[in-house]
Order: sequence, then structure tokens, then C-alpha cells
Amino acid sequence: MTISLLLTVLWSATMVFGLIFGLSYWHDRTKLYNGILFNLFLFSFLATLASSILNSDNTLLIYGTGIPFVFIVFSLALLFVLQAFLLLWNAWIVWRRESHSLANSLTLYLGVFILVFPFIERLITPHLTSFWASWLSFFSSFITLYIVFLVLQLPDMLSVVPTLLA
Repeated sequence: MTISLLLTVLWSATMVFGLIFGLSYWHDRTKLYNGILFNLFLFSFLATLASSILNSDNTLLIYGTGIPFVFIVFSLALLFVLQAFLLLWNAWIVWRRESHSLANSLTLYLGVFILVFPFIERLITPHLTSFWASWLSFFSSFITLYIVFLVLQLPDMLSVVPTLLA
């Protein structure tokens, strides 16, 4: 496949995702899957745009967009690393103001889990068989992807949280 045909296919797929999101959002703005569709459109748009920029062979354009991109990626990585501490801070606030029920302690448990699990994984993995070590690696990757999904869906889920807690 030539580069121009590949870019045409990528831009067409991005436009289809955008159209699906637009129609879904126009039909009913309150659905949670609108956030998923928007993220699908956004990430396909960003990947297609990056592919178009890198295939343009324009050095000024590549460096002009690459440097801010690297800064944004490092900022998001820093926020992801700080997520555990933000969860613990939220748990501390909830612990002071509300009852000590299981539902009010979930951010505490999640924050402690995010901080402690990598150390536990490094300690146990050498002592496991290859099957259990691969399963633990899969579980760790799954948990990481799930937490990333929650971070990406957070703006969409903020309107749903009061409904879930009611």
C-alpha cells in the first residue's frame, strides 16, 4: 500500500468514527458510550494526524509539533504516576468528612493498591512458575489499562458518579 492510500484510509476511518460519535451525541447526549465513541474518534484523529505529519517530510512541522507532543505525554505520565497520591488525598478528605464505610474507603484501597502492587509483583514473580508469572503480568497489564481507561473516561463519568452513588 502506498503512503497516500494509507493516509486516505486512515482519514476515512477517522471521519467515520467522528460521524458515529456526532450522530450518537446528537441523538442522546447523556449516554456514557458517547465518551467512549469520542475517545475512539479523538485517538484515531491524533494517530492519523501524527502519521500525516511524520509522512510530510517537513522537518519544521515535525519538530514544531513533536516537542509539544513530548511535553504533553510527559505531563500525562506524571499525572498518572501522581494518581495514587491524588486518590490517597481524596480518601483522607472523605475519611475526615464522612463515615468510614466500605464505599467511602474505595479510593483509599485503590490508592494503596496502586502504590503497593508493583513492589509485591517484583517480590513474588521470581518465585512463581512461568504460568503464574505470565498470569500475574497479564493481571498487572489489565489493571494498568483499566486505570488508564478510568482516567481517560473521568470527564465523562463525572456526571454519572452522583447517579451511581444514589
